[in-house]
Amino acid sequence: LKVNGDLDVVGSITADNTSNIGRIELSTGTTSFIQPTNTGLGNMFIRSTADGVTYQGAGVDSGTTYAWRPSENGTQHLGVSNKKWNNLYLAGNVIVDSGRGIDFSATSGAGTSELLDDYEEGTWTPTLIGATSGSATVSVTSANYTKIGNVVHLFAQINADLSSHNIVGAVDIGGLPFSVSATNNGGGTASYNAFVNGIVLFRPVTSTLRLTKGTSASWQSTDLASGASALMMLQATYRTA
Repeated sequence: LKVNGDLDVVGSITADNTSNIGRIELSTGTTSFIQPTNTGLGNMFIRSTADGVTYQGAGVDSGTTYAWRPSENGTQHLGVSNKKWNNLYLAGNVIVDSGRGIDFSATSGAGTSELLDDYEEGTWTPTLIGATSGSATVSVTSANYTKIGNVVHLFAQINADLSSHNIVGAVDIGGLPFSVSATNNGGGTASYNAFVNGIVLFRPVTSTLRLTKGTSASWQSTDLASGASALMMLQATYRTA
């Protein structure tokens, strides 16, 4: 069926899909058409020449579900800058490629980036180690993190056996889920501490959290208590590389 003028229809238009691909053409120059495939698997194209969208049936092009998809991967837009959709309602998740995210550049600012390109929640495995050498046995009650962009928030409750360890030098918490930025930005506190006799603040150092006294001085292995089950509850925030 090829229409060069108006077509008013009450009912249905059926394009037979047998040995040839049936299609409904709406043409004023460049061919535009609605076209079912002849595979029998449920694909339907709505496109102009090679560009457009496809309603994909399960089992087609390695697909496992029915979906609307573009004819090319990563080249077509949903809406344009001056013709935008309004609200978007979804029953599932928004999934973007690595390095992509939500762009907030429509709001003016002096920042170097307005792209929210990462969010992650998970668990980590804290360790208690010496900056020079050695470690202590640690049992983890809980240890969680939340990463938003390049900022990591850590939480943990751990017990360390300080009755028998071989830690030498400054005392560090290791096992961070992400490396620390070169500027070592960040910090944290121990809301409960039985590791040393005093307040513990944390300073990020490359790949660990250094236990400090709130000054440039660090807690040393010789400052550690001697209990077999010393408890620490900590929280820290740092910028990742």
